[in-house]
Amino acid sequence: MASYFIEGPLDDGTSVMLCILYQSVPYYLCNSGGNYVGLQYSNDMNISTFKINVISYPDKSSDPVIFTLQDQLYSKNVMVNTDTNIINLASGDQNLSAYSTKYQKWYQVPFLAGETYQMTSNQNTTIIVYDENLNPIPFTIVYVIPTRWYQQGACKQARDYSSALSYNQMSLTGNNTTMMGWTTINECNNNIDYTYCNNGYNCSSQCKASCQNPSYSCDWSVKAQSFQCNRGPDGFFNQDWWSSIWFLTIISVILIVAIISYIVMIISRRNKSSNEVEFIEGSPYQIVNL
Repeated sequence: MASYFIEGPLDDGTSVMLCILYQSVPYYLCNSGGNYVGLQYSNDMNISTFKINVISYPDKSSDPVIFTLQDQLYSKNVMVNTDTNIINLASGDQNLSAYSTKYQKWYQVPFLAGETYQMTSNQNTTIIVYDENLNPIPFTIVYVIPTRWYQQGACKQARDYSSALSYNQMSLTGNNTTMMGWTTINECNNNIDYTYCNNGYNCSSQCKASCQNPSYSCDWSVKAQSFQCNRGPDGFFNQDWWSSIWFLTIISVILIVAIISYIVMIISRRNKSSNEVEFIEGSPYQIVNL
């Protein structure tokens, strides 16, 4: 991933910007008077930022992630005109789809920084935006850029969107940059420049992706100097373990044992009470042993 300045997961709820690479030229999705336009990079462009809201994650590598994009300036979701396929704003909800083109999807991670995506409407037609000269730009090679990222060697303070745009522009136009960063502070602290696994491959010593067992996490091993699948906080506690089969089975067994133990205890007490009553032969009285 050294050719792109930033790497790492972009989770549900992340604030992002969109860059469309068309005919080797980066265009950035900007808002102009309430309408979207694809603009080439400039310091004064009115870049739009969006919040990712995931509707569903793909079951298979070939399936898309289904999501909505909320424009953070207007607090409205992005819509696609069903007649023209042009992206715009509306008050309703419309699901979008994103197909990754190269790398293996991560478990419950909608996007990866530096990966390219094709985005379509809910009718599976490619989304379009126009540039300043009213030329159509299709969403066939889309980069999803975080508005906050962490620079190598300066992990304590997140960098803002303007620096992300600048380094994204350099990465996509062939201007080599020695800048390196990550989408999360944890990966920044780890300081490992890694490679995403290609489609069809899980976490291994050569690349980073989800593990075949989603309850494990793909972590860097200092001893092995490679990525390995481990049961840990990134893989176990972030999952819905309380709804897993093994957890429900354990809880059921504990409850059954507790109920049986309670019944046995009650029966035992009753038997004990009966055994403690003695009768004196030939006497109308009884002695109770206390």
